[in-house]
Amino acid sequence: GHNADLLQLRAADYAYLTPAMTQAQDVAAVLLNASCGSIGTTIVDSHGDRLTLAGIGVAALSANPGLVKFV
Repeated sequence: GHNADLLQLRAADYAYLTPAMTQAQDVAAVLLNASCGSIGTTIVDSHGDRLTLAGIGVAALSANPGLVKFV
């Protein structure tokens, strides 16, 4: 939406992301590795750290890739 939150993640925490990838490719790769359950979407980085986005499905994030930014 108009006042949507932005999720900022560190690209270095995801070993399968490369500098040659675009932001859209980064988002697609991370979401491909995410899991979606009854609680929401869980993203796991290469260190095993988990981030669960309660009430947000992979489809919603895929449809709005600009809500996720890699730095």
